[in-house]
Amino acid sequence: MEFGINPTFLSSFDTKAMKRAFRDIKNASNLIPTRRVCVPVVDRIIHSGNKTIVLWEDGTKTIVGCSEGETYDEFDGFTSALAKKIYGSTCAVKREIRNKATKQK
Repeated sequence: MEFGINPTFLSSFDTKAMKRAFRDIKNASNLIPTRRVCVPVVDRIIHSGNKTIVLWEDGTKTIVGCSEGETYDEFDGFTSALAKKIYGSTCAVKREIRNKATKQK
């Protein structure tokens, strides 16, 4: 019996999601296990003007900046970069907040 991937079966999957999943598995060795999640390991944090650049131990980097008229804050810059790293994009972070956030009265 031969083992392999049936191309018809494979075409029914979302290829972008599969690529993200394989990338995450590949990079899993660069994560620190905590009680609930694995956190990416920071190599360096660079603050330049109104931008924060985070270099990760896996060799990637994340760049975030504040909008016009906002006051730059190092903590907000780092937490934004971390969220972007974990979720893959700023749009994905905003979508998660929009879908899961509730307002208390």
